Amino acid sequence: MKLADYAREVGVSYRTAWRWWKSGALNGYQLPSGTIIINVDAESSAVKNTDTKKSGAKNRDNQPADPWQESEPPGILSSSMTLAQQEFLQSALLRLENRLNKLEAALQQGEIEHQELKQELELASSQRVELMSMLKEILTKLGILQSWVCRN
Repeated sequence: MKLADYAREVGVSYRTAWRWWKSGALNGYQLPSGTIIINVDAESSAVKNTDTKKSGAKNRDNQPADPWQESEPPGILSSSMTLAQQEFLQSALLRLENRLNKLEAALQQGEIEHQELKQELELASSQRVELMSMLKEILTKLGILQSWVCRN
């Protein structure tokens, strides 16, 4: 399965899945085109426990075959995650929250600017109507003046 599809399936961003791939936490291969393919059958969890990677084969036998089969699927801050992974996720969440706050502020500012532009447009429209009325009046007076000049 492509890395993007894998990320979507496990509920993480593509960038997070890519970091996992670069760190060696995911089992897969990269095509010459650059596409990363994850071996889903061999990949039992989004991030392998770093202790498992270092401990050797005898401790791997003690690990559950599929961590997703636990009574409750791992949450965003699962107890099976390392402290570094939890801190990284918390930091990422804070960055996302800050970005969301900035986007909300920009959206509010955009709404204010939209209302101001709408008011300016309404004012310009009413001024246009007034100018058109004045122009008609001037043209009428010019017509009267022209007919008077032609008679004399």
